[in-house]
Amino acid sequence: QMPSPRATVVISTYNRSRALRCAIRTVLAQTMGDFELLVVGDGCTDDSEQVVSAIRDPRIRWFNLPANTGHQSSPNNRALAEACGEYIAYLGHDDLWLPHHLERATDALDRSGAGIARSILMSVAPGEDTGMPVLPAAGVGSAPSCTVYRRAVTERIGGWKDYRELAEPPEIDLYRRALAAGF
Repeated sequence: QMPSPRATVVISTYNRSRALRCAIRTVLAQTMGDFELLVVGDGCTDDSEQVVSAIRDPRIRWFNLPANTGHQSSPNNRALAEACGEYIAYLGHDDLWLPHHLERATDALDRSGAGIARSILMSVAPGEDTGMPVLPAAGVGSAPSCTVYRRAVTERIGGWKDYRELAEPPEIDLYRRALAAGF
C-alpha cells in the first residue's frame, strides 16, 4: 500500500482544456512533490480528459461528473470524496501557482497549527504583463486557488454547498463555516 500524499490538489474544470494544460503544469512544477492531483470535470464535453490522460504522471487522476452543475462546488465535493492528502489545495483551471505555493502553505500550517492558510492573488488581465495583487477579505477567505487547508476542516464541517442554495459564494460559505468551527 502506497503512503498517503501530503497534499491533495483539486482542479475543477469545465471545457477549458487549453487553460487546464497550463494549470496542471504549474502543479507539476511545485517544489513540494508529495501530492496527488485530482482533476474533476463538471460534465466536460471537450477534450479535457485527453489532455489530462496525455500527462503521464501517476499522481494525477481524472474524474468527470455525468452532467454539468454550473459551479466548482460539485466537482470539489467529488474530489473531497477521493482525497487522500493531509492537506487540500485548490487551483482554478485557468489559474497558475508559483512553484513554492504548496511548500510554503503546508509549512505555514505545520508551523502555526492553523487549519487554513491563504495567500494573495495576482490578477493579470489578458494581454497584460503585470497585474494587481488581490488581498483576502478580512474574515471571509480568499479565492479557492489561494487556499490550502487541513483535510480535517471539511471532514468536520462538510464540503462545498450548492451555490443555488446560498446567498453568498460557496467558497465564502465554506470559510465562514470553518471559522465558526474554530479553524
